[in-house]
Amino acid sequence: KEVKYTVGTPSGVAISTDATRVFYEGLENPLSVIGGSGDEKMQLTIEGAGASYSKSGPGQYIAKFSQLGTARVTANDGKTNVTVNIPVKRVPDPTPMIGGSAGGNMEASKFKAMRGLNVVLKDFVFEGVKFTVSSFTVVCSGKNFPEFATADNQGAAFSGRTQQLIDRLVPGSVVSIGQIEVIDPSGKKRNLEQLLTFYLD
Repeated sequence: KEVKYTVGTPSGVAISTDATRVFYEGLENPLSVIGGSGDEKMQLTIEGAGASYSKSGPGQYIAKFSQLGTARVTANDGKTNVTVNIPVKRVPDPTPMIGGSAGGNMEASKFKAMRGLNVVLKDFVFEGVKFTVSSFTVVCSGKNFPEFATADNQGAAFSGRTQQLIDRLVPGSVVSIGQIEVIDPSGKKRNLEQLLTFYLD
């Protein structure tokens, strides 16, 4: 995706977000600043939303933000001053999955071969953005479970009581995974609303 947000003046000073029309909290956001008087005379300031930035090349910068809100980006080439306000947004929630599936029918043997819960950020403008699974709850019912059996799992990998319940799964069992907590790229915890339910056959 190549979507740019550029603000400039006839004098030739331009501020351009290189990847998207917004900045994202916790990510390295590329920014281009072009001035008519040359890169060596360009002065840049970024304020708001817990901004920090560094130069990555001629006219190229990396901006990071620790808060949501609005960033005020100002560029001055010694002749012209240009200011633009750019929103700082949260990276979208990822999609939780087991073996590439978000629920539905699955062979019991296939589910039992899985090692844990994955979270995937789909169709996002930046590649390689990672979330970490902090915890989730597993509920088993149906065949081989005369009563609902639950387990609280820490981390992404099935462990402890969760693995014990998974070992009991047979065709006709039902597994639900919910109360999913993840750590986003800015280090903040998020609770995902999705409930994954698998009907084993």
